[in-house]
Parts: sequence; structure tokens; C-alpha cells
Amino acid sequence: MGFDEGHFAFDSPNLTYYTGQIVYGKLVFNQDKLKTFRGLYVKVKGYCDVHWTSQHSRRVNERTEHYTKHHNSHETYFENKIFLMGGTDGEVHLQPGHHEFPFQCQIPIHCPSSFKSGNGYVQYEVKAVVDRSFKFDQEKVAVLTVIAPIDLNADPYCKEPTVFNFIEAYCCCCVPSGNCEIVVRMNQSGYCPGQTMHIELDCANRSSVEIDEIVFEVKKTIEFRATHEPDTRSDKDVIAELKKGPIPANTTRNWALEMEIPHMEVYNLNACSYIDIDYKFKATITPSGCHSDSSASRRLIIGTIPLREFEPDVPLAEYPNARPLETNQAYPPSNQTYPSPNQQYPAVNPYPPAGSPYPGGNQPYPGGNPPYPGGNPPYPGGNPPYPGGNPHYPGGNPPFPGGNPPYPGGNPPYPGGNQPYPGANLPPYPNVAPTLGFPAGGDEKGSVTMPLLPPTAAVPYPPMPSPYAAASAPEPSTPDVAEDKKLMPAPPANNPVKSDKQ
Repeated sequence: MGFDEGHFAFDSPNLTYYTGQIVYGKLVFNQDKLKTFRGLYVKVKGYCDVHWTSQHSRRVNERTEHYTKHHNSHETYFENKIFLMGGTDGEVHLQPGHHEFPFQCQIPIHCPSSFKSGNGYVQYEVKAVVDRSFKFDQEKVAVLTVIAPIDLNADPYCKEPTVFNFIEAYCCCCVPSGNCEIVVRMNQSGYCPGQTMHIELDCANRSSVEIDEIVFEVKKTIEFRATHEPDTRSDKDVIAELKKGPIPANTTRNWALEMEIPHMEVYNLNACSYIDIDYKFKATITPSGCHSDSSASRRLIIGTIPLREFEPDVPLAEYPNARPLETNQAYPPSNQTYPSPNQQYPAVNPYPPAGSPYPGGNQPYPGGNPPYPGGNPPYPGGNPPYPGGNPHYPGGNPPFPGGNPPYPGGNPPYPGGNQPYPGANLPPYPNVAPTLGFPAGGDEKGSVTMPLLPPTAAVPYPPMPSPYAAASAPEPSTPDVAEDKKLMPAPPANNPVKSDKQ
């Protein structure tokens, strides 16, 4: 028994946090003999790594030589080192017995979301290190999942309409065949997963050429940039597609279409310098015969908090892997692992009266004021995007609501009879494990992610409504209107878009 068989315990059972939240944890292990070392500390770190290789060849002494280039980038968002025992000099002695070392660290608000791909990743980890003189250090690692919300209301671009106007003239063997005008309209440029894009499609085909089909696509592009051996690499994917047609010669067509944004993970990487995720809406016109295709595209923003003006009845989006606290205390009021007489946390407010990030016992935004002073939020009326003055935790429940400190009543971080992993009690976060593909097991150095934690019972939360229930609800079905009309007058050309010939 010893440090290698120990484990981390966190206040979030699935190790998922929002940016700006405080991570409360402890290192737990049993020591069967006297242990001497220089220091025991915990390092909390968030960073980005990008790496891929490329093969090249060159001529050396009239021979072809093949070699490999390594393309890399690295940046660190924050790094906190917390000594639990000892320091950088001298030696300390740890007596045999059961030991629990509590710690806490805040995740900065500016950090990007956790992300992982084959060419790069953004990762947050907690590492416990036993610093031993003239010996290899002992280490234990736990990986956290961090979610950075994307509020569509904060970007004016999301409210702009999308309009494509195609005007094409066809000819065959230098003989004019007429022209075709197609108009595509959408009322916004920002959506959340599960929402429906409402597309108006008007076509007046005044030519003798039939339009085979019109294709709408939502494309996702992930770009990686390397600073060592500078280069870029992109991964592209089509996440949604809709086709309509054909449109016969000398006819008109008018459709009201619906295209759903699929449910998927949304990553906010605005603070990451070397990984970008972009979305694009593209329309392609395919005429019959030997005529070339025409296409146009526009940037699309996929977020987690929908536009309030266009979807007034849509609740703020529920994030996939975490949930804000819904009670006035950080932990349920029973079944603790810390008996009252022998608790590891001192019975004082964890936020000291001076030098703390949130003075006194006030909530994260003192006085109940939202982060937009003056009572004039950037959203009209009385419907701000964060009801109740809670800027980062949608749904109206701040992490410690009611102006209470995170551990009300001056109780320790695990008050009353609360264990860090309650059985059937309400945890502050759902026990669904994150699905970002981070390692959950240990490495050769003994790195583990909570191997000794008991399984968490199902959370008795009532079934949560779909976060985009109202946004995704289809409007009353409108049958396709396909009317053959001879030479209908062309619809008004709004913001003509020059076609990209393929």
C-alpha cells in the first residue's frame, strides 16, 4: 500500500467542469510505513498540443534519401502548482496511516473546450507528484473535461440573414438557351445542434435546360497549424445534406424546406491558437447536360446557447456532459465520507475574507449584478440570455445560487454528511462519462483516473426536456408547391451572390 495505490476524489463524479468553475478535489491514499520525501504537490494544467508527420525525399550524393518531418505546436493556458506537504528544499516525513490531502483550483474563464483529434488536442489534467531526492518522482494523473459555452447572442453575425441569388445564362454551340434565376434565403446565420434551418427556395427556369438538382450542405472543417516545421492540415466533413429537384425547362418552383442541424459535440476553440473549427453552408446548382455547376457558400456558426430573438420559447441549451448545481449547497445533505469530528477540511469558509477571488460570502458576481452593469444588458426587453444575472450557467441556476458561498453556513467543502460520490443522492453533475476519448486507465507510472471510486447510482433527476425542443419543432408541414407556370416574373434579387463555377 502507498501513494501508487491511491486515487483522486473530485466534487464532479464525471470530472466535467465549465470554464470559470472551481475544481475541488483531494488526494487519498494509505501509507503502511514511514515515507520521506522533499515535497508532495498537485499541478493543475491546461494546454494544447498539435503534431503530425509528413514524408519527403531529397538527393544526397546522387542517391535519393527519404526522411520524415515532424510538425508541432504547443501552448499552455494555465498552470497552478499547489504544495500539499513539504516544499522545494529539505525533507519531510509522512507517518503510516490513512491520508487525505484536499486542494482546489479555478479554471480560467478564457480557456477553450477540451478537444481531441488525430492531429492535435486540448487537454486539462491534474497531476500529483511526490518529489524525492536522488530518486525518480512518483506521479498520478487525472484528466478533466472542460466545457466553454458558445452564446450565439453575443455575436451579431449570427442574426444576419443568409441570401444566395444565382443568375445563370446557358447556351449550346454558341446558341443561347435562356437563363435561370434561383434565390435561396435563410433568416439567420447561427444555430445550435438539434435546431432546424428554414430555407426558402424560389426558382424561375426560363431556359431550355433542365436543373437536375439543388444540393444544400453544412460542412465542418478542422484546421491544425504547426509552428515547428510550419505547415497546416485540415480535416473536412459534411454533417448535414439536403437535395431538391429536378426543375424542368421553362417552369417555376417554390419550396419551403427544413434542414436539421444534427446533435453533436460543440467545441469552443476561440482561445486556441493552433486548432480552428469552422462551419459553412453551401448551395450547389447542377444543370443537365454539359453545363457547369454553380455554387455559393457562407460561414455558419454552431453554438450552445440559441438566439433568443428568433426562438423566444427555446430554453438555454443544456450542455452534453455537465449540469449546473440545482440546490443551495454544493453537496447533498447525507452519506458523507468525512465524519464530522475527523474532517479533512477546516470548519471555516473556504474563501478567506481577503485575497480571495470572490470576497466575503458573496456570489461570483457581487450584489447580484449581472456582468453587464447599468441594468442595460445587450439583449432587448427583460429577457437577457442569462436569466437572473447568472452569466455562465444557463437555466438561471448559478453554481452556488442565492448569494450563498460554495459551502453554505461556513461548513467544510464536504458539509454535514456528504460524501464526494453519493449513492442515489443528487450530484451536481450527471454521471454520464464524457465521450471525448480521453484515457480513463493508468499508465506505467501509475497514472489513473479515480480507479477506486464506487459506481454512481442513477441520478433521480426528472427527465430533462430536449434543450432545443421548441427550436427543433417543425412548423406545420407545408407540402411542396410545384406549379408549372410559363415564364413567371423573376423574384426580387436580394444581395446577389456571384456564383463559383465548379
